[in-house]
Amino acid sequence: MIRTLISHSLVYGLTNIAARGALLVSLLVLPMILPPTDYGALAMLALAGNLASVIVPLQVSQGLARHHAAAATPAEKNSYSSSAWWFTIAAQLVFLAAGQAFAGWATERILGDRAYVPVFRIALFAMVLNSLFFLLQTQFRWAFRPGGFVALSLIYSLATLGLSIGLALVWPVPLVGVVIGQALGAGAAVGWGALRLRRELFGRIDWRRLRGMLRFAAPLVPSALCAALIAYGPRIVLNDVGTLADVGVFAFASQIATIATLAILGLQAAMTPLITLHHADPETPAALGRVFQAFCAVAVAVCLLLGLFAAEAVGWLRSSGYGAAGPLVLVLAPAVLLAEMYIFAPGFWIAKRTGLQAAVCAAAAAFALASAYLLIRAFGLTGAAAASLASSGVFFTLWWAVAARFYSVPVRWGRLAIYTGLAGAAGAAALLLTTPGTLWAVLIKAAAVGFAGLLAVLTGLVPWREGVVAAYTSLRRGAPLHPGVPN
Repeated sequence: MIRTLISHSLVYGLTNIAARGALLVSLLVLPMILPPTDYGALAMLALAGNLASVIVPLQVSQGLARHHAAAATPAEKNSYSSSAWWFTIAAQLVFLAAGQAFAGWATERILGDRAYVPVFRIALFAMVLNSLFFLLQTQFRWAFRPGGFVALSLIYSLATLGLSIGLALVWPVPLVGVVIGQALGAGAAVGWGALRLRRELFGRIDWRRLRGMLRFAAPLVPSALCAALIAYGPRIVLNDVGTLADVGVFAFASQIATIATLAILGLQAAMTPLITLHHADPETPAALGRVFQAFCAVAVAVCLLLGLFAAEAVGWLRSSGYGAAGPLVLVLAPAVLLAEMYIFAPGFWIAKRTGLQAAVCAAAAAFALASAYLLIRAFGLTGAAAASLASSGVFFTLWWAVAARFYSVPVRWGRLAIYTGLAGAAGAAALLLTTPGTLWAVLIKAAAVGFAGLLAVLTGLVPWREGVVAAYTSLRRGAPLHPGVPN
């Protein structure tokens, strides 16, 4: 399973690296165009879109994922796909109409200033198209069409990047140009994806199958909403007790920290289909545990890389108003990864215990909001970063502990703790003993990151021989189109 997982992760991971590369370019350019206040407004609009994509289609894409794999014939699979597609379109059109009707009220609640109403009206189209894009990604994944997934993701990333930056540079109001570009880029990707999947998507709605998907997926809405609150709680609280400029600086630091998710994006796309197919195999839990250990070791090194060099990166940008973002990255990078690492504990998914999953997420979300209000009022932006890390840690701990009751994954926690402590100590020493921006600082920090990588191999957490063999085989022969086909 590990070799197959690495093969699939390479396909999806390299695609997402290219996509994150486009994000990185926009991350470097947009702060040079937008002041922190407008960047904060853009971040809050993106947050509103993420929440809408969770609530409006009632997580039907999760129902599609769960039922599509179990369908016996291609006709049944297509019936599930078309039913989910038309339901999502209908739900999003209702959301679009309601959003346009109450745009003034919603803008004031989200952004605190009715001057942003024109931007909000345009952003509604981007929100709807993004939701359809995510469903198309799901369909390509579960149809085991990695080529389509790659093309769709690259079209989306490159089109939104080019159009949003290009229009921001020529539009009288740069923020309006960014949002228009995002909507047009998402529209281009959705149009291409829907055309490629027309045989799967353009059938009729099967109401019985749609009800089955919604019965599975609707209880996941509170869970997904709570997960979003865990991830974005500090940003919401900053918007409430601070300013849009504070949100902009924090969002900029979060975007840099999000680069750390390059270490998990390929696994996210590849792992769930494989686990769904192979979870009953006796060797799967142990294999999953080894993958988790290797991922943790790589993640620590990536977080150190981002966190230690963030101050130099932000200083190099020389974008006024964003200087406070650099020190936040070292805390936010592990926070964003912890929030995504639930995929290594698939007990809820396998046992179909969505109600208990929602309860765990709700408890973690309550802690996230409470800690955010407490720490932000006391420490401002630093408190927001600390609240992110604390809430992600609580969420991951609760999820792992409860999910293990249904599907236990063996992990060498002691070895992981020792490795994390030694790597963290090296990073702390490099940070405390150097002055940002100097050649000496760059060399010491690079040595700390290199030490973390070497230690990961020496402790046996990263099975580098198995990884190299799987990667070489994948690149020579291509990743399999179906997880049941061995390399």
